Amino acid sequence: MRTRSNCAGRAPRSWRTTSTRRRSRRPPAPFRTHPAASTLAGDITEPRCPRALLDAALDRYGQLHGVVSNAGVLRSGPLTQLTDDELRLLLDVHVTATFRLLRVAGGYWRAEAKAGRTVPAAAVLTTSAAGLYGFRAEAAYTAAKAAVAALAPVAADELGRYGVTVNAVAPAARTRLTGWLGEAPPDPAADPWAPEHVAPVVAWLLGPEAREITGRVIEAGNGEISVPVGWHPGPPAPLPPRLSPADAGALLTRLVAAAAPPPALLTAGPVGFQKSGHPG
Repeated sequence: MRTRSNCAGRAPRSWRTTSTRRRSRRPPAPFRTHPAASTLAGDITEPRCPRALLDAALDRYGQLHGVVSNAGVLRSGPLTQLTDDELRLLLDVHVTATFRLLRVAGGYWRAEAKAGRTVPAAAVLTTSAAGLYGFRAEAAYTAAKAAVAALAPVAADELGRYGVTVNAVAPAARTRLTGWLGEAPPDPAADPWAPEHVAPVVAWLLGPEAREITGRVIEAGNGEISVPVGWHPGPPAPLPPRLSPADAGALLTRLVAAAAPPPALLTAGPVGFQKSGHPG
């Protein structure tokens, strides 16, 4: 199921909203599809679009086994400068659209399971290193991608009873959102940022051999692949009842000093993501 489209018949929204740091508004280059594939143009932020995608898949193939939610948009800027419209767009594309797509596909798989026709299905969501570690001057994008990463294990828990796996991939790959990487080499094999290196990971997660892997986030690209693990509780301390602000400060000062330092924020560099330090 493609998520880049316009179910209402207008020009694809991605042409108007997807941008690099230079705020390009050029239409995307046509993408190549397999002869057996079919496409549906639509705007994934439209509430009706996920259902239209499901209906199109069922009409064309008779069954739905996998969903990849990969729509993306970028609005750069610190939180003091981002407008409400830009914030809403980021959340609509990355969070709301992904949620709706899972809700529609999950509802279909749930109905099939209850009718005795359990489908060995899989969903792959797209998060980002920004959502895992934070990206400097990209507060809204970071928050949106963090929401997707947090959604994956919860959706995996809810849909697992119906035979569905849900994972998220954080790709380190060259797209229209990473114009700061410069021009790509002619041969993808010579480009560690080529999306061709990440696609097989997504394809495998959709396949039958990945049935035991669910609720995970996978980082892939730039010559590396890993399975990061999210928030962990720190060493606890007793919390006295009705403690004073001064006592709370003394307690927190000791706990923060004993805790592991947070990961450094990421920033865009000429050769990819770079660690930029953390405010505290």
